[in-house]
Amino acid sequence: MYIFYSQDPYKESGRDLMGRTVLATAHNNDPTDLRVLYDFSVLRDGGKFINVSCVIAPAGVTGLPLEGPALLAWGSGRYRQSNVYLACAPLGAVTQSSAWHFFTGQGSGTPMPQWGSDQRSAAALFIHPQVGELSVARVEPLGLWLMLYNAGSPQEIDARVAMSPWGPWSDPVLMFDPGWPNLGFGHFMHVADGNDPMSDPGREHERGDAYGPYLIDRYTRELGLRQARVYFVLSTWNPYNTVLMTAMIQREPDGE
Repeated sequence: MYIFYSQDPYKESGRDLMGRTVLATAHNNDPTDLRVLYDFSVLRDGGKFINVSCVIAPAGVTGLPLEGPALLAWGSGRYRQSNVYLACAPLGAVTQSSAWHFFTGQGSGTPMPQWGSDQRSAAALFIHPQVGELSVARVEPLGLWLMLYNAGSPQEIDARVAMSPWGPWSDPVLMFDPGWPNLGFGHFMHVADGNDPMSDPGREHERGDAYGPYLIDRYTRELGLRQARVYFVLSTWNPYNTVLMTAMIQREPDGE
């Protein structure tokens, strides 16, 4: 078992930021007993993969700079001030830091993606420099890649879809807004100074927040009629808790 995790927080402009992500192995498959293999991304060195979402592609993906099973990794850099980037490595070689390739864009006159070995040259998949936590999953019933992330505008949880891991990605669609009626605030997220019973003790003046939308792709279900139901967990800040969310995704007819 291999695990990416972020560590080494440091302060910048009064904020605590995650400064480094490492690849670790879980000794005896115990996720509480981790052994660091190497630094995957360091923010001070121009790292763009501080928050990471991974997907295994057992048969690979046409357009990757490698053949066979692959590990795809989407990442964001400076917390909630970053675009999204893409990397890949042969599934059997992830223990080697030199095995990674980073998407650097698409060459002129060809739709094929371009790749490099330096993550500082990685190209943004789209322009939305507000991303912190993110997750990506393949929605097989619809033949689409789905990305969720938290942003300031549109607020709070955005969704994008693409046909390929590198895109082009759609415009953002608001997946969840805690201000929607009968959802979020006052129901499982606290309204600052409100009368709801949601607040953690001593935090009555703090509002809840929606972040960390992590897809659970094994729960995805096909509904028919080009529809699928997806599930994801969501953090709520106040109360400091995690809830299970679900949403129905519909793919419009091609060409629309």
